[in-house]
Amino acid sequence: IAACGDIDDGCGGTLDCGTCGDGELCSEGVCEADPNASVCPSDFAGCTEEAFAANDFSASEGVVVEIEMIAFQPYSPTCLRVSVGAIVNVPVSVMHPFKAVCDSDGSMAAIDGGTDGEVSWTAASPGYYNYECANHASMVGNIHVVP
Repeated sequence: IAACGDIDDGCGGTLDCGTCGDGELCSEGVCEADPNASVCPSDFAGCTEEAFAANDFSASEGVVVEIEMIAFQPYSPTCLRVSVGAIVNVPVSVMHPFKAVCDSDGSMAAIDGGTDGEVSWTAASPGYYNYECANHASMVGNIHVVP
């Protein structure tokens, strides 16, 4: 357990006790796991902050985003940002079944393996959600959900 914080938060009277690592929060001078830290990589599908910003729907409430399937290409948009509560629809078929690669809160499990027309997923928790076509590794997508 690492010490963290500054003199004002009571971490032993030193000027700087240190900082916590990725996925941790400083709580009363002690580094603890951040329950809201994403467990999935933000750079899946080659996504960058600029790519998420280019497809940012997070300011719109009640938004439904329709992803496009381009055979053997990344989904479009590949990198998508939405807020909690948004609905994302991804086209699927027997040849292009949905596969959750990394799922920050487990909510994509219900649509994993979907093959009939489209799968619909509601963003429930902040984090990154990485998905692909189960049959074609080049068909990938990444959803960044913000509060």
